[in-house]
Order: sequence, then structure tokens, then C-alpha cells
Amino acid sequence: MIVLDYSLSDEWRQRAATIDFSRFGTFELNTSMLSGDQIIEINGADFSFMGYDLPLLEFTKAFYLTMRHLVSGYSSDKFNPLDHDEYLIFERDGDRVRITSTLTDGTALCDLDELVEEVERYAAKLLKDFLRSYPEARKNVALYKWYPVRDLMLTD
Repeated sequence: MIVLDYSLSDEWRQRAATIDFSRFGTFELNTSMLSGDQIIEINGADFSFMGYDLPLLEFTKAFYLTMRHLVSGYSSDKFNPLDHDEYLIFERDGDRVRITSTLTDGTALCDLDELVEEVERYAAKLLKDFLRSYPEARKNVALYKWYPVRDLMLTD
């Protein structure tokens, strides 16, 4: 079972009131947009990033691109959502992928297609939640160009 979810930080909720969502740029998307905790549980192993106030859109974009690398034939990929030495490590073995982390002792093995599908679903959900909460962001050209699940910006 794969669980991908998030929890917005109190700091984000306060900061959001001051943002012009129709005009923010890629710097804000990469560093501070929609921040909080990232929950990742894969077949009983917990790889969550809690207490870091992560920029969740950037995190999800990078996670999505990591999955695209694996699907395109990479045998392994490291995913570093922080500017630290904490990594999620993905090692492909045929149609399966082993996930480990420098944050925890946990290891998970899962079907690559299932993981990719869940990450894509989560990327879409996060974007929809963001646009539902901050509808003026639909006018933001930078978001259209930057986020990998662009077609979801037009539907609800």
C-alpha cells in the first residue's frame, strides 16, 4: 500500500495571506510555495519528511520527475528534496523498485508501475488542492510552464 499525503504548515497558512498568487515566479515555486510536511508510506515503511516545512509543489515535481527517470530506463535514482544529505534512493529491479532512505532504516519493495501511478495521482491532487485553495494561481504563467502535470490546470 502506498500513501502519499501532505499537511500544510502554520507558517505557510500565515504567509499565504500575503502572496499574490497570480504573479509569483519560479523562484517562489522552487523555494517556498505551499509548504509543510510530506507523508510517504510505502508497504509499511515510513519515508515521510516531517518538520522541514518543505515546498510541497517543488517536492512533488521532483518526485514526479524521479519516477519519469525510472520509467525511461534509469536503474536507480536519488531524490534529495532538501538541501541536506537526506535522500530517498530508488533502485529498479525489472518491474519492481526498492526504496531506501538516509533518513530512516526502512526499506520498501513495490511495483514500479503502481508507484508511478500513485505519484502521478498525488501530483494531480496536490495541484488541484492548490488551485482550489488559491484560484488566482490559475492566472499564473510561471506555474503553467513549471509544474509537470500541466493539463490538470484546466480541469477541476
